[in-house]
Amino acid sequence: MQSLILAIFILISFSLAGQNHEITKEQKIQVEASIKKHFEKLELSEQQKPKFEAIIKRYAIQFIHLQESNQGRLSKYKTYKALSKKRNEEIQTILSISQFEKYVTLQKELQQKMMNKKMN
Repeated sequence: MQSLILAIFILISFSLAGQNHEITKEQKIQVEASIKKHFEKLELSEQQKPKFEAIIKRYAIQFIHLQESNQGRLSKYKTYKALSKKRNEEIQTILSISQFEKYVTLQKELQQKMMNKKMN
């Protein structure tokens, strides 16, 4: 799951690469491996992969901007929840019911790992 977070942030770096943000070859390899693992866990079809990736990239950029913003914690939390809800609604339109259930489970596991990491 940590690799998924890393992948999302590195994917953002890919999209921002044209804006003087560069990533290393090692990071690119890690992203590709992480994305592939996530695609496999959700068992995405070839038609679903580009749509899923586009949604993840779009919202990951917004999450990074939010994290770097000067908003207060409560405001950031509310914005995060609203963005997460919108992202999940979009993702739900491209995934089957069972895939979306797996996605939600993966997200909960990811959130739990992040909380555990913050506490340590």
